[in-house]
Amino acid sequence: MAEWLRPEVLVPLLVLGLAAIAGAAGAAWLLWRRGKLRAVSGEVVRYLVIGVLTTVVSIAVYALLTEALAVNYLLANLISWVAAVVFAYFTNRSFVFRAQGGLRQFLLFGASRLLTLGLEYGGLLLLVEGLAVHELLAKVIMQAAVIIANYVLSKWAVFRKGRQV
Repeated sequence: MAEWLRPEVLVPLLVLGLAAIAGAAGAAWLLWRRGKLRAVSGEVVRYLVIGVLTTVVSIAVYALLTEALAVNYLLANLISWVAAVVFAYFTNRSFVFRAQGGLRQFLLFGASRLLTLGLEYGGLLLLVEGLAVHELLAKVIMQAAVIIANYVLSKWAVFRKGRQV
């Protein structure tokens, strides 16, 4: 096993990475609130903050299942993805897009997240298997693409203003 993949090395790196992302999102939010980031809409800042929290939910559920309950990592990943999607729907609907919605909107949101999950897996396969990009670099690249795709789908398909779903 590669040196950096050992849990005592990888876990602190993940914690530091999440802390850096959360810190950047928090700093962006504070700057925006003080009028220093006029080019960035409040909706985008709220989306980024909720995105960080959604990531924390996903990782926390995954860690609880794999470490505390000894659930298989693939099943734990599926459960943590579902938990994150449910959390993301309610927080995006209420806090980010400030929309009203029901079951149909929830299902549309879930379908859009399934679409971007497919995008992520397809991109990972292309980058890692087809272009020989390192797995972690491929994950970072695809995560950026998924964040953008999720925002666009949420804004223009799921939570579109004037749309009663």
